[in-house]
Amino acid sequence: MRASRVVLALSLALGAWVAGPPGSWACDGVADHRLKERAPGAARGSRDLIAIGDFDGDGSADKAFFLEKTGALALVACLDGGTRLSTILDLGGIGALANYGIRTVPRGTRPASCARAQGPGCGAGKPTEIELGREAIEFIDYERSSFLLYWSGGAWTRIPRPE
Repeated sequence: MRASRVVLALSLALGAWVAGPPGSWACDGVADHRLKERAPGAARGSRDLIAIGDFDGDGSADKAFFLEKTGALALVACLDGGTRLSTILDLGGIGALANYGIRTVPRGTRPASCARAQGPGCGAGKPTEIELGREAIEFIDYERSSFLLYWSGGAWTRIPRPE
């Protein structure tokens, strides 16, 4: 009797695992391979290499990080409680990591790219602020500028930051 209960429990567990939602293991182990350190001697070391927040609005913490994919650098995110792996940006060779970083941007009101009414496409009637209903990712190019990455409508939207 006891053995049959164990077999039944194992069968139910295996059935639940097989019948689980598609991609339910999409991020398993991937975050373990994230880039945790820049090349030796890099000025920024391990700063700005991971962002954690509820980027997709489902109430669970998501993680964005840099990942080496076949010799190239990508910015990826684990969404939906770790069940969906989303490639946000392909960034070229792995050496580019020295120039890039990411940070979590809290929800709330932020200046828009036309906050100073300068630049192409800015002028009367253009928004000076944007409202973030959930956390976003700030992508930083240390040699140029930064922009926000915001999950909206099932895709990443790039939002320019004011200079």
